[in-house]
Order: sequence, then C-alpha cells, then structure tokens
Amino acid sequence: MSSESEKRPEQGYIQTVLKTIENTHEVSNYKMPIYVFGHSLDKTDKDILSRFLGHKATKIKVYCKDKGSEGELIAKMIQLIGQDNLVDKVYANPSKLDFEVIEK
Repeated sequence: MSSESEKRPEQGYIQTVLKTIENTHEVSNYKMPIYVFGHSLDKTDKDILSRFLGHKATKIKVYCKDKGSEGELIAKMIQLIGQDNLVDKVYANPSKLDFEVIEK
C-alpha cells in the first residue's frame, strides 16, 4: 500500500483540482468532458479517476502519444474499470470513452 510520501507529485495537484470540482459540482452529475493527457492510468490512478469513470453521463477522452501507448493505455483502463465497462463506454451512443493518438 502506498504511503503519502510514495505518491507521485502530480497526485496532490490532481486531488486539489478534484476537491475544487467536488465543492462546486455534484460529481455524479458532472457533464463536462474529462481529458486525460500524459497520464499513465496506473492502478494508483483508480482512486483519482473512479469518481468520474463510474458515472454514465461523464465523457472521458484519453490522449495517447502513439499507437503503441494507445494499446498500453487501453489495457490499463481495462484493469481500472473492467473489460465489460470499457466496452459499454466505448460503444455507447454517444461514446463515453475515447482514445485519441496524437502522433500518427
């Protein structure tokens, strides 16, 4: 289990932003898109992203640096939310989870 000192530096900033969002919006009704850029989607990110990933109304766009990292991020997202949930979000109409490659 990670201690506070083992957390990545950006986690503190992200948690501050999320706390601000929580204080100004109902997270369960959060309808603005969430953009994930330069993020590892590691298992330590689950507690940060789960409050958005679990809501059907939230649209999430994950930017990937190339095709190789796209596959890695999709695999990590499956670990975070499960394959069935990922498929449901990707194929929802409109899609609630998109992966976009920056470098082609």
